[in-house]
Amino acid sequence: MTRIIQEIIKKNLPFDAVRLSALCPIKGKDIAKITDNYTLILPNKNPSGTQGYLVSLKGVERMLEKISIPKLPIDTTLDYYWKNGLCIPIISPTLVAENSSICSSIDQRFKIKKRNFIQHINRVIEAKRRKITVFLMSEIIRIRYKNLINK
Repeated sequence: MTRIIQEIIKKNLPFDAVRLSALCPIKGKDIAKITDNYTLILPNKNPSGTQGYLVSLKGVERMLEKISIPKLPIDTTLDYYWKNGLCIPIISPTLVAENSSICSSIDQRFKIKKRNFIQHINRVIEAKRRKITVFLMSEIIRIRYKNLINK
């Protein structure tokens, strides 16, 4: 794990944090190959969980600026990184796993909620907005990364 983290740092990518874990399958835009087996992905689906993060000093400063007082649980706030103007890719495959023998203290964690039509439409719009934002963010990162390499 240390070698992979060192490789991520060595890439000098413009990120605020890197997720080292996910509870849900990772879907999104590839932004950098770390090794033959590991890739950084900018998720466009919420991977959920806060089991492990690599956070840069600039990232801590930006998080304090953008989300110093979260209005949602911290895992949800970090899932909405794109809404908060933060760059938080995830390493795939993940480096940190949740210990499933430890019960969650989150009440009704996996219960399905019934939604009305308006809530459904809002959720669809939010998903589209997230995908567009993540796509644009990934393109900006790729351009910055190519410019760093070519210097």
